[in-house]
Amino acid sequence: MTTLPTTTRKPAAHYLAPGAARAIALALFGAFLYLLLRNAGTPPMVLADEWYYSSAARLLPFEQSRLPSYLYLFLFSTTSSCGESFYDCARVLNALLFVATAPLIYLIAQRVCRKRVAALVAALCLLAPLNSTTAYFMPEVMYFFAFTLFAWGALRYRAAPPAPYALAAGAMLGLMSVIKVHAVFLLPALCGFMLYLCLARQPRGRWLATALWMGLLALLAMAVVKLALGYAIAGEAGLTILGRFYAAHPHSNRDAVGSLAALLPGVLTSLKGHAMGLALLMGMPLATLALLGVSAQARAEAGGELRTLAVFSVLMLGAALGMTVLFTATIAGGGPLEGVRLHMRYYNFLFPLLLIVAAATLARPPRKIAPARAALVALALLGAVLYAAFMLESAYSLSFIDAPELFVMTKRPALYAVWVASLALLLALWAWRPKLAAQLFVFALLPLGALVGEAGVKKMIAGVKPGGADKAGKVVRHYLGGAATSGLLVAGGRAEVARAMFQIDNPDVGERFLAPGAPFSPAPADARREWVLVLGRHAFAGGRRAELRTADYALYRLRTVVHFVAPLSGSVLERVDGLADPEHWGAWSNGERVVLGFAAPLPRRFTLAIRGRAFGPNAGQAFMLDMGGRKMPFRLPAGVGGVALPLETDGTQRVVTITVPQPVSPRSLGRGRDDRLLGLALESIEVLPQP
Repeated sequence: MTTLPTTTRKPAAHYLAPGAARAIALALFGAFLYLLLRNAGTPPMVLADEWYYSSAARLLPFEQSRLPSYLYLFLFSTTSSCGESFYDCARVLNALLFVATAPLIYLIAQRVCRKRVAALVAALCLLAPLNSTTAYFMPEVMYFFAFTLFAWGALRYRAAPPAPYALAAGAMLGLMSVIKVHAVFLLPALCGFMLYLCLARQPRGRWLATALWMGLLALLAMAVVKLALGYAIAGEAGLTILGRFYAAHPHSNRDAVGSLAALLPGVLTSLKGHAMGLALLMGMPLATLALLGVSAQARAEAGGELRTLAVFSVLMLGAALGMTVLFTATIAGGGPLEGVRLHMRYYNFLFPLLLIVAAATLARPPRKIAPARAALVALALLGAVLYAAFMLESAYSLSFIDAPELFVMTKRPALYAVWVASLALLLALWAWRPKLAAQLFVFALLPLGALVGEAGVKKMIAGVKPGGADKAGKVVRHYLGGAATSGLLVAGGRAEVARAMFQIDNPDVGERFLAPGAPFSPAPADARREWVLVLGRHAFAGGRRAELRTADYALYRLRTVVHFVAPLSGSVLERVDGLADPEHWGAWSNGERVVLGFAAPLPRRFTLAIRGRAFGPNAGQAFMLDMGGRKMPFRLPAGVGGVALPLETDGTQRVVTITVPQPVSPRSLGRGRDDRLLGLALESIEVLPQP
């Protein structure tokens, strides 16, 4: 196998003096503490997504995950050891990973920039709105770190022998794909980059054959690492490429050509929005990349390191952006805004590479190409920036979660105007004085954008306060106790339900979405639920007394169930007489009668469902139930059976007494040495309120 020759330009040394190293370490530690303090106490912001990842990492077996983010789930499952502070621990891990990305950004930047410029770019990336993801229980930060490590390795070792390079790069993609499955879609970009390396190093050799061989090795390495890690963490369920969620996506398999044709209008709509967003945010880097693309002289002047970085950045951005617009087009029918949402968070992990491309101009000699060609590029980008400044907000949906960079900028009209005007002026200046324009961009406009962005992120995070649903979830979790919440149903609006679910922290909790003002009505599917937490202004259809009620929520008991396999005194029963100690199946009566004293008054109208069996001669005989002087007979067989008794009270009764017709000991029947006077084996009783 041919070895790719080394580049003629030796990268600048990146070793730091001890004093500088200590200063940088101290700055990184300060950034870590700042992120922790800024994010502290903030409730979940991405609601359903955070609840999904939190529960999949901590509460469910890995094999039940619908998304194949197994490595992320494995690492963040350690937050379970933090108890109720798991969310804080997740943010500690996020902050560590995010800050650890800065040295990698520096190492990439110093290959094409001076050390101080590289350090500045790395610091500005820490301040970028991308750091908002450190507040989420989601894999965004871990993926950002993994991609930056991948990018550094792909660029640093690009002169390595083809086979080891391809295997290592493919293995890294495989590792990234068990953090977020999106990494799978970067494989074509990696293959394109390896093709470029082969063509650049062997223009007259077997570059195509080498590139194809490298692509095959990278594919195999990615698949092996992805499947091996998936199997090691999740067993046979981990032997998947896309996972159950994406594999079941309506456009993931059948009739691919027809589906793509139908998606084309949505793809173009989304692509237009992303192009406008990128022009506003990355106008200067895009100008540099465009000039390198249209001018051979510009490519020659750039040098091998910058050309390689530019090719890598364009290919990775193209792959990630293509995946983003295609995904957006597939969900465009899911709601009025789904097709015009700008999911820039699916590729904003690439923004540091683009900023490095722009900053690299400062280390290049004066440009010798004719200004006319650069002016045409600048004019095209200038037109895109101005068009986007007037059209983007009205035509597309910008959210803090999807596109934090654009969101925080557009929410401050004065600063937004300053940014657009400054960027337009710098693009015009760039055509004639590229180094001066780059200096102003790196040392003035970028720091301004970073500070404004961080102020916007801080304001957004500080503005997210625990609401009624958050408080309801916490209160009900402690009121019912952890295990008892498995019998809970949460009903209300989608956002409120997601917030409460995150606080209740039990994947067995059911959920029901209600239209604004609609009453809650129990459905047949709720038969196994004992409680319902109704969030917001929703009445209980037919009326029901709430166990807990505030202006924000109400907790209702759908049914009262007593299982006689555990100690019986507690929240349901406050008094129990006439029962032997519980066994694995339930408890025996011991004596002539069983007395059950409930902690709360029984409903005025309800059905009492008794499940159990009669012992010996009591089978088929009449047991007598007494409640406040009202008596009702019932019979049970010798085998396990049940009976449902319709009952009415005056609303104050708490005590139910069951009289055994013929208590008898097993010893007297010749069945061992047990002298207890048995008659009734109780497994459970259930109180079902009736309207």
